[in-house]
Amino acid sequence: VIPSAGWGAVDSFCYCFDGLPQNSVIAVGHVIEGSEKAYCDLFRMGVEELIRRKSPVKLVVYGAPLSFDPGVDIVYVKGEIQKLREL
Repeated sequence: VIPSAGWGAVDSFCYCFDGLPQNSVIAVGHVIEGSEKAYCDLFRMGVEELIRRKSPVKLVVYGAPLSFDPGVDIVYVKGEIQKLREL
């Protein structure tokens, strides 16, 4: 089982990572392509906060590749949109 992190606005950062393991593999999902800059910025801040608080050894990213380097090992899993575009 790989736990998945999720968050809302910045004010959710105070509790949204509770229960996630330290120094483990953690999954995040996103479909940022075509989204507003504010959403992209919030996603990046969430990933950075997740890394700061939980120090994951690896991120499993479901969806489009990240547009930034979070500084941890990443495994990408193609989302359904990416799979359909390849047909």
